[in-house]
Amino acid sequence: ILYSAEGRRLAEKRGDLSGDAAVAMAADGHFAIVDRGAEGAGGEASKLTLYSPSGTEISSASLGIEVIAKQLAVRDGGETVALALTDAQKYRDGATDIVLYSKSAERIGAIGNVRYPNALTFAGSSDAHLLASARGTLMLLDADDAKVVWKTNRFYRLAFPLSAGISPDGRYLSIVTTVLPPKPQRDYHGRAHLLSMDDGRQ
Repeated sequence: ILYSAEGRRLAEKRGDLSGDAAVAMAADGHFAIVDRGAEGAGGEASKLTLYSPSGTEISSASLGIEVIAKQLAVRDGGETVALALTDAQKYRDGATDIVLYSKSAERIGAIGNVRYPNALTFAGSSDAHLLASARGTLMLLDADDAKVVWKTNRFYRLAFPLSAGISPDGRYLSIVTTVLPPKPQRDYHGRAHLLSMDDGRQ
C-alpha cells in the first residue's frame, strides 16, 4: 500500500505479490518492488517492477526462477534500480551479483561475486554513485554501469551489521558497524562503532 506524507492512501496492489516481496523507495518517491514469485519447479520467476510516486507501473523485468534479491535501492527519478541478486544456479555459497537496471527495466551493468551484501545506497541524483557495503568491504560504484570507482578491504575486522550512507557528491560516507575484538576475546560480541570516510579513506 502506498501512502502520502500526510498518511493518505494513494495506491494499493491486492493479491498480486507473494509473501516474499521487497520494496525500496528513492527520495523523490519512485519505488521498486522485487517479488520472489512461487517456489518450486515450474514456479513463477522473480520479478522487478518500477513505479512512479503515484503508484503507476513504469516497467518490469523477469529475474529468473532461481534468483532472489537480497538488497535493492532506487535512484532519484527512477533512472536506475540496483539489486544484490543471488542465483542458486550460479553461486552455491550464497554469493551475489550487484546488478543495475535502467528505468526501462533493461540490464545495464553488473559486478559479480559479492559476499554478504549489507546495503546498497545511491549517493543522490546530482552525481551517479552507488555505495555497496558487504562484510568487511566497501565499494563505490558508478551508478551508470556498475564499474568500481574505489574498493577497500581495510575494514577486514568489521563484522555484521555493516550499514552505510553517502553524500550526494560521492565523497563522504559514514559507517555503523560492529568491530570484532582480538582473537583471545572472540566470545565477546563487540560494540557498535561509527566511522566516517573521505574519498575512501578513514
